[in-house]
Amino acid sequence: MDIDTGLELESRYFAACVLSAESRNMINTLWTQLNSIKKGQSRPDGFERTQTKKVGILGAGMMGAGIAYVTAKAGIDVVLLDTEMAGAEKGKAYSATILDKAISRKRSTEDKKQALLNRIKQPFLMRIWQTVTLSLKRCLKIVRLKPSVLSNLRR
Repeated sequence: MDIDTGLELESRYFAACVLSAESRNMINTLWTQLNSIKKGQSRPDGFERTQTKKVGILGAGMMGAGIAYVTAKAGIDVVLLDTEMAGAEKGKAYSATILDKAISRKRSTEDKKQALLNRIKQPFLMRIWQTVTLSLKRCLKIVRLKPSVLSNLRR
């Protein structure tokens, strides 16, 4: 097949893709409805927009550490709690590792790294948890400890 025939064939398939029902639905969902969501038109009555200032994450494994990193990167303070202090420190070290890679690739700076790591706290005292605006309770691997940790957090 020569280049002209190939380009013509590609343009036909592209046009068919753009004009398909799936494409129209994706454009509607990802563009049109996104504007109404940002304006708050789909918000139920009685629920006002809130600002999350501090997020608490119970469980500092791979998922909890990743959530902590993304949250801190968005500029929100994080309280990272695990069954042991070493687990919470390991979760914070995950963020440091990601930032070290970004620094080595010249995509970040040491100042930005320190600012982000300063947003992630591992509390020594449970009362720090009470300052949290939004809490995410990841499943703890040691299931028998989960009820005791959650009951301590409720106090």
